[in-house]
Amino acid sequence: MKNITIFISAIFILFSVNTSAQWQSLGEPGFSEGTAFYTYIACNNDGKAYVAYSDGSDGYKATVMKFEEDTWATVGAVGFTDMMAEYTSIAFDNANKPYIVYREEGISESFISVRKFNGVAWEYVGSPAFSSGSASYCNITFDDEDNPYVAFTDCGIGCKARVMKYNGTDWEDVGVAGFSDGQATYISFAFNHLGVPFISYLDEGNGSRATVKSFNGSEWENVGNPGFSAGYAYYASLAFNSLGYPFVAFTDYGNDHKATVMKYNGTNWETVGNAGFSGGDAEYTSLVIDEYDIPYVAFQDEFNDDKASVMTYNGANWVNVGAPGFSLGHSSFTHLTLNNEGNLYIVFRDSGNDNKATAMQFELTTKTITNNPQQAILVYPNPAKNMVYIQTKANYSIQIINSLGQIILCTHSSKSNSIDLSGMEQGMYYLKFYNEKETILKKLNIE
Repeated sequence: MKNITIFISAIFILFSVNTSAQWQSLGEPGFSEGTAFYTYIACNNDGKAYVAYSDGSDGYKATVMKFEEDTWATVGAVGFTDMMAEYTSIAFDNANKPYIVYREEGISESFISVRKFNGVAWEYVGSPAFSSGSASYCNITFDDEDNPYVAFTDCGIGCKARVMKYNGTDWEDVGVAGFSDGQATYISFAFNHLGVPFISYLDEGNGSRATVKSFNGSEWENVGNPGFSAGYAYYASLAFNSLGYPFVAFTDYGNDHKATVMKYNGTNWETVGNAGFSGGDAEYTSLVIDEYDIPYVAFQDEFNDDKASVMTYNGANWVNVGAPGFSLGHSSFTHLTLNNEGNLYIVFRDSGNDNKATAMQFELTTKTITNNPQQAILVYPNPAKNMVYIQTKANYSIQIINSLGQIILCTHSSKSNSIDLSGMEQGMYYLKFYNEKETILKKLNIE
């Protein structure tokens, strides 16, 4: 390969969680009419935020509201379900129609149902109450072909995990009904960008530890070892990096009920940073990962008076996003999402506002910038072969991270560096530059 002697001033991404930035209310705090349970926030394809919840103003039936023109407005009728609704979860099809799954409380058993908003009212999708028995911990999402899937605990089949999809007429099983080894609770379910469905849950068949399975087209198979957490894994929450590998956040009873995040590296599960990184008990853990593979975890923070906190991993440590304990009062049912601009939205039941639903936002100072003489990081050549050269305007710690998220090399910059790449496999890597002020990610291709 020819020596490249010119600088490549590629566009790069500056990521920084500004410690002076704070969480701001998204609309009116306590925007629900009455008390709210099972709060769940999601954004449609246009980035508009919707919240589903069990609405204490109308017999704890389901209500959905959307944020539009700086206010929260009801989608359809308030309390549109026939009975009390629990475990509400919402998702959107390609036409931006919202779908909701929930457990509807019955006299003797509580089955799950799915409805969609047709522009006027919430109508059933397939048969109502289609679980075999009482159900809980339900989630809804869509595959690449716009088919809705639901995952839930079905106590009609031993309280095991079950996944079903809508075939255009009714709901059918995906794989065997009740495929978990034992009872499954705290279910989280999602597709990665490759279109593969994954499910995580507290697995009573494996010591009430965390288990993740994926569907291979015919059956559900373990992703790594089942029961991989150190102890009981409550409030499991599933997300994926850009390669499609799963991460799971949970309340870790093996580490004093604190928050832990683990990721699958292609072979085994490993901890992201320290296990049990929260200051105290962490409940209602909710995980998202942004387009730069940066994870964020929201939780009810016992160390900060049970208020809401969000933390992110900066490549070395878990740090707070904004102030810890930023809610006005105790939070519960915390749920986190990203909008289409990459900023964080959170919703929770807010004791500081009469136990109503409150949503807040945090604008991450993530932006695309060009080669600014005051801020430039020059990496050349890129693609590189045996050696890469780096020039910076500030001092940084540097990590080279492979496509599995594994740290291959750690070093420090002194504004002018060279790094020996001999011995590294060909492929795409990340260069992570970080100091106490910011983290910067750049892609490096090794030939």
